[in-house]
Amino acid sequence: MKQIHHLTLQDRQAIQSAIEEGKTKAEIGCLLGKDPCGISREIIRHRELKERNPFNRPILCAKRKDCKIRKCLRKCKEYEEPTCVRRDRLPGACNGCDKRAKCPMDKYFYHAARADSKYREELVSCREGINMNEAERNFTGETISPLLKQGQSVYQILANHPELQLSDRTLYRYI
Repeated sequence: MKQIHHLTLQDRQAIQSAIEEGKTKAEIGCLLGKDPCGISREIIRHRELKERNPFNRPILCAKRKDCKIRKCLRKCKEYEEPTCVRRDRLPGACNGCDKRAKCPMDKYFYHAARADSKYREELVSCREGINMNEAERNFTGETISPLLKQGQSVYQILANHPELQLSDRTLYRYI
């Protein structure tokens, strides 16, 4: 099986239509020639949460039918979050579910176009700039600058300053 790297918009549209047809992740993987674990990661990373309307039922409990207390609270020792096989396991999204309109639980939806644009944004953002905020950058600069002027090597600086938490290759790139 191929790896999941760089799914195209067409691949994501095929995933969305397969979810709507009720196919499992393994079936989707076979359809696209990809690993089912990669398909699972794609769905989980890019699905969107639509929270339920808590107006009529503010708290949902999986044991509410058999409960002796009958007043469900999250603090209750018998409280258990309800599960849904379709939402939590099989395809991992509620697209195409027959019970979607009457389901009282939070729902996850996978939209191919949004997933693709989100992935493209991630791809660009992870490849630009350095991966630290301004305070971390200033701390690193103030720490290494005088030591480099004294003639210390990057390896020596990193060995004596574990608080920097950088590899020597990364520090060379930052310099």
